[in-house]
Amino acid sequence: MRPFLFAGGTAVVTGAASGIGEALAHALAERGSDLVLIDRDESRLDGVAAALGSRVRVTTSWAPIRGSGCWSTTPASRWPGASTR
Repeated sequence: MRPFLFAGGTAVVTGAASGIGEALAHALAERGSDLVLIDRDESRLDGVAAALGSRVRVTTSWAPIRGSGCWSTTPASRWPGASTR
């Protein structure tokens, strides 16, 4: 089996503002992946993106999910919290 190449790839990480998602974002950044970080906590998500620095390209988007609703059909670029760094 060929090993997965992280450098130059793009990874989408949900729940990226804390816990396993945040740890995964840092680990993927160390391996050279560009990141799309998604979470419902905008301020913590911005903190994670800032902590990653400029090592890789990071796009963040907070998803104001309430209850069982989901924005899965809305393109991330049109979410209210979408930004690219």
